[in-house]
Amino acid sequence: MRTLSDTLKVAQQASSLDPVIKITLSHTGDDDVVIECEKIKSIRHEEEPYRQSAEISLDNSEGYFTDKDVKGWKAVISYGLLTSAGEELSATAPLWVIYPQLDSSPGKLTCELRMVGIPNLLSQDKANAEYIPLQEDAGWEWTIKTLLTKLLGATLACYNHCTPYTIVWGDLDSVIDSYKPRDSFRIAINSSRLAHIRRLLDLTKCVMIFKADGKAHIFQPVTSGETFDYEYSLETGHTFFAKAHRKALVIPNRIVVQSNPDDDPKYSGEATDAESYALLPKTEYKQMSLESNDQANNIAAAALSKEQLWAEMGAAEVPLNCGQEVFDYVKVTDERESDYRIGNIGTLTRTYKPGQYPMRFSFGGWLSVRKLLDDLETNSAPEWDFLSLSVKDLLIERVVAYWLDPEGNIKAEELTSDFLDKLPDGKKYATVKKMHLDATGLALVSHTIYTLRLPGEAAKRVWKSTTAQSSPDTGDLWIDTNFTPNRVKRWSGTEWQELPAEDIADLEKGIFIREVKSSSLTAEGLVFLDQLDTSGDYERVKKSALTAEGLILLDEVVEGDYGLVKSTDISAGHIILSSVEQTTNYRTVSDGEKGTWSGKPNDMDDIGEGVIYQRVKSAALSVDGLVILDQVVEGTYGLIKQTDISAGHIILSTVKGDIDDVDEGSIYGKVRKTDISAGHIKLYVDQNLDEQGIEIVSSSSSTRIRINEHRIAGYKAGVKQFYLEADDGKAYFAGGSSILDDEGLHVRGNIKAILFESSGGSEEAEIWRAGPGVLYIGADTRVSIRNWLTPITSLGSYALLGEPNHIWRHCYLRNIRPGAHEQGAIGYSTEAYAQIVGEYIYSSDGAIHSYQGHDDIALLKAIKTKKKKGKDVIDAKTLPKELVAENDYVNIAGLAGLSIGIQKALLARVEALEARG
Repeated sequence: MRTLSDTLKVAQQASSLDPVIKITLSHTGDDDVVIECEKIKSIRHEEEPYRQSAEISLDNSEGYFTDKDVKGWKAVISYGLLTSAGEELSATAPLWVIYPQLDSSPGKLTCELRMVGIPNLLSQDKANAEYIPLQEDAGWEWTIKTLLTKLLGATLACYNHCTPYTIVWGDLDSVIDSYKPRDSFRIAINSSRLAHIRRLLDLTKCVMIFKADGKAHIFQPVTSGETFDYEYSLETGHTFFAKAHRKALVIPNRIVVQSNPDDDPKYSGEATDAESYALLPKTEYKQMSLESNDQANNIAAAALSKEQLWAEMGAAEVPLNCGQEVFDYVKVTDERESDYRIGNIGTLTRTYKPGQYPMRFSFGGWLSVRKLLDDLETNSAPEWDFLSLSVKDLLIERVVAYWLDPEGNIKAEELTSDFLDKLPDGKKYATVKKMHLDATGLALVSHTIYTLRLPGEAAKRVWKSTTAQSSPDTGDLWIDTNFTPNRVKRWSGTEWQELPAEDIADLEKGIFIREVKSSSLTAEGLVFLDQLDTSGDYERVKKSALTAEGLILLDEVVEGDYGLVKSTDISAGHIILSSVEQTTNYRTVSDGEKGTWSGKPNDMDDIGEGVIYQRVKSAALSVDGLVILDQVVEGTYGLIKQTDISAGHIILSTVKGDIDDVDEGSIYGKVRKTDISAGHIKLYVDQNLDEQGIEIVSSSSSTRIRINEHRIAGYKAGVKQFYLEADDGKAYFAGGSSILDDEGLHVRGNIKAILFESSGGSEEAEIWRAGPGVLYIGADTRVSIRNWLTPITSLGSYALLGEPNHIWRHCYLRNIRPGAHEQGAIGYSTEAYAQIVGEYIYSSDGAIHSYQGHDDIALLKAIKTKKKKGKDVIDAKTLPKELVAENDYVNIAGLAGLSIGIQKALLARVEALEARG
């Protein structure tokens, strides 16, 4: 969740919101366009893990957007509120305008903008080449994290034409930085960049979202525990309008991960959602390159975690939360149902219209995607009929496999003569005509028998060599390599005859057959090396000369110019001269050197002292070669016991005299050791004096009082609870949220400012500020106003009892009276009270009348009309005194005691009084 200020958090939890919205449009080379609330008619802004979009309607009555084309502009929507600190906003992830539309209707000009986010743009990035990692390539050892970095950074060759994005790494799982997909991860030409990013993330417990900084944030979301990104509740904090909850089965609820069929060795692992598997077992199988069983188990657990995350269902509609994001871990407490709902946000929709500022979010959402895949796999239409949707390493534009039976065997009768002709050449292999004899000849392999069977004829053998074959049969073919180009000849029965070009072309109508000589195959079909020709670059090696690892044993190598050396005579790269045989060429010393060694000392005792190095007695060396100081003669410097030296300092185990004998210095003086504790000078118990002033500390807790030249302050757990400032003379208390100064008492924040409690400490009444300009007075029984509730005296002014969204259902009053020569009203001409119960109603002459419901008709019948200037008007003499104010005008306030129906009837009849002027 985005970080919000405390004042913004408080404001969005209030009963009424004062929205602030800004949309900033920017484009290189153009000035930014900032749109605020008064120009915004509506917003619908949706965010999902792999999709971000918005539809915005703007007021274009002034024609601002008529001549301004904003296609391709970057847009940032910031949501906020008017708080006690002013306008505060929180920016969302950037979007790009893809569809501006100008609408015109009578009295209405609007500009409609449709926008998409970075995930949508990633889905439109297509690979310009295929990516297939080979074992000799660097990509063979790339981890998921490395591949994601290259995909999003646009450094992978097939996506290097795309926009690069920076990654912000958060908490990661063990798979993302260790698993190497290798050939399990391939990219086909024209495939989506976003699809491959998602494929890699689905192998881990990590997720990705784009935030306001325009960067990809990859992290492992919190999915359990009691620490939430945000909480919603009906009774406290941020409320909600409605919620729904549905706990869904996890399907699939068992994931099995296995090695590829051709891999050796093979590994496997699995993970199971025990609760869902016990109710309805469903297993999904995945094959990929693996390095261990533990790795397979980790990948299975990561894949299952995604299924569990997306299977969470439920939704809630709440007042706007300016900082909410996808994957936030939230809690919704519903006191109506006495339950709560915990989950990760899967979809987030913010809407705005003047007077409406709600937000809707849902948990999970994977089931809708799974339903789409299931529909594709089971649809019965021929063009949508799949036996399986699981495909690996396959790029197909069109394959019509009529020649395969259900078991995957080739049906030879379905193959046509031009079947291979339709296959394109590959990078390594190309198609070759089944019989192609021309200037280049035909490539034939030794130890293979080649035959050609023409329609209606017996099979004939084919040779390629410089010499003709002995004992050929009639019709056998010889490719004579003595010529360039080679010549094709056929045995006529008596001689080899060269074939013309048209006869060579006829040979292509036959079937070319290759057979391997049985003498060149072992039981496994391998050629015996004994029968290989050694006239080439490589020679044969006896099998007895090879170990299991394919190494030659030196014991079986014949000695030539170099002789064998026993392995025991070689140690750490040096030859051990256990015995030396001197020859003319190899001696321990030369003849000339022999004489120089005569009479030389045999040991160190016979060697004299040198200028730089001198002899040391062996008794003076320890096993480590160090001189033992116990055996060193004391000279100018005496010996010190090693036990008296610790950590490089000399331990004064024995000191003559003590600190009491040391004189006071000019800068430092002596202090009693009992007056120093934990680095402070102790004035008395639990008091300290240091550079910060005098501090009184509780011995049992972190509560303390500190006095210095600026203030007197009280602390608890490191938080300043109250203080008196010497600089401005103000007193701060209630954690610093309230101030007392020469202007009076300042109570800040949405708190209960004044509490009235019983002698036992129980709260009975309070006064507090609930928001800008709103003061609440609360009591368990009643709130009384001891004297008059006086209306505003200035003409044209009015006062409200209640407000549009918070009305009084019943109002019980003893006296309601206007001031002298003034008019007072209860209710309004178009807004009336359902009930007003009072003890007295005063008329203009001070008389007191008490009306019941059945008096309404009698009052109505008492009013008469008379003719005046040919028109029917009300006879003012017949009006009840309660309805007549000064100057014989109808006293509308007097109608308040009558029912709404009678009020309307009376008002209709007294309209005729207007004729009197």
